[in-house]
Amino acid sequence: MFLGKIKIAAATMLTASLLAGGAAGASTMYDGAYDATSVNTNGNLHSIWLPNLISNPYDNYWQFVGGAGTVSVDGGADTLNVSGQIENNGNEANGTNFLFEVDMNFAYREGAFENAGDPMRQPAKTVGGPENETWEYFNMTNATLTGAGDLLGLVLTLTGFSKSETKVQPFQIGVDANDKNAGFGASAWFSWEVTQNSTHFQISDSSGHQHGDLNINLEAVPLPAAGWLLIAGVAGLGAMRRRQKRT
Repeated sequence: MFLGKIKIAAATMLTASLLAGGAAGASTMYDGAYDATSVNTNGNLHSIWLPNLISNPYDNYWQFVGGAGTVSVDGGADTLNVSGQIENNGNEANGTNFLFEVDMNFAYREGAFENAGDPMRQPAKTVGGPENETWEYFNMTNATLTGAGDLLGLVLTLTGFSKSETKVQPFQIGVDANDKNAGFGASAWFSWEVTQNSTHFQISDSSGHQHGDLNINLEAVPLPAAGWLLIAGVAGLGAMRRRQKRT
């Protein structure tokens, strides 16, 4: 009987951990994994905006291949990662194969971000309403866009964008935080610099820091099937225990 209690307790604790995404002791309320999909700006679907990168053929907008990238928030380590592969919106029309592998890493930022008269992001323009009490912020630690396809060999190193030395703009996550619609999402401004040029397609201007945007809708990834099986197993143990009590 005592062994049965231990098994039930252990299963219950593991289930709770799965449901919480391992968020015990986490600083962020957004611990977990999310699908990151494109927003719509004046009819242009995009997840990343990179102006002044490709001059001919030219398109500023990029989307995740397959429709979604991944945002992973590790509450225990207070880190956030954005990953996936993006393709240029003009690829099909121009017969090109411009691709980047995305790897953006951030560290949790304590407290609210004060715009201090130099705003990056206000509540979404289409909402114009609630303050951002539920938004959370992360500082960019290291991030790259690594070229693939026609951009093979190209590496862009990213840093947090700043209009001044004291106002580096953070990644923000929450309702309205993608700055494009009223949904749950995230956004960030960043600077990029060519740290390695492509062997197939030379970037014409690799001097100085250029500007880019990340704007994404977010949707929590459902609990894995193993998690639901575990929950069903715990429920089954509970039912068995109740039957044993009645007999």
